[in-house]
Amino acid sequence: MNKKDLKKIKDKLKSYSKNDIVFSNHAKLQIILREGNQEFVVSQILNPKNLIDVVVDKKENNLKYVLIFKISNSKTMKLPIILDKKGKKELYIITYIMRYRKWKKIISPFGKRLKKN
Repeated sequence: MNKKDLKKIKDKLKSYSKNDIVFSNHAKLQIILREGNQEFVVSQILNPKNLIDVVVDKKENNLKYVLIFKISNSKTMKLPIILDKKGKKELYIITYIMRYRKWKKIISPFGKRLKKN
């Protein structure tokens, strides 16, 4: 995703409040199993400075976004979400994925290192 579109997504995320964020049962279970924290997830969404990439996928009548956050040099959090599900202002988190690999390998094709600008 280009920088302009990524900025639009970041601005959209900032427009939500804590009460607008809904976790699916699967997401809640994955957070518990992976020893994560719902408050941490919410804080990353509402203050998306660590958002490094977004993958957009059209599913039925909803747009599904996979948010990719750089947590550290060796940790990446992926959150598949749906924005404004059924016309209601909400951010619905489908699941929670914490990857223990370098974030540059996740967003670059074939695991090749991205060039610095």
